[in-house]
Amino acid sequence: MVTVFVLEDDRDLNAVICRHLEMNGYHTVSCLSVQDAYDAMENTHYDAFISDIMMPGEDGFSFAREIRTRDADVFITGIRAKFAACDAFRIESVRGLGYRAVIIANHE
Repeated sequence: MVTVFVLEDDRDLNAVICRHLEMNGYHTVSCLSVQDAYDAMENTHYDAFISDIMMPGEDGFSFAREIRTRDADVFITGIRAKFAACDAFRIESVRGLGYRAVIIANHE
């Protein structure tokens, strides 16, 4: 079974993402903070990562960089509740880190 790691600090959105993935046959592990994510990743392999981009403290971009140091081939995608033009540069700058897609989920 494919295991997807979900890092999203919004508890409700985290639950919705996990529920959707589980209904489609994926196993999920979820965390609400980057520090909790690092703890959960210790000595564990995940097939894919879905990470919020804007979080308190460390953001999803630096989280993706850390994932890349651990696994050069794992699938990573980012989600963002709001999108600003200035983010386009940052998204472009992490493509080499393996962001395969950026999902923009507008809650407004």
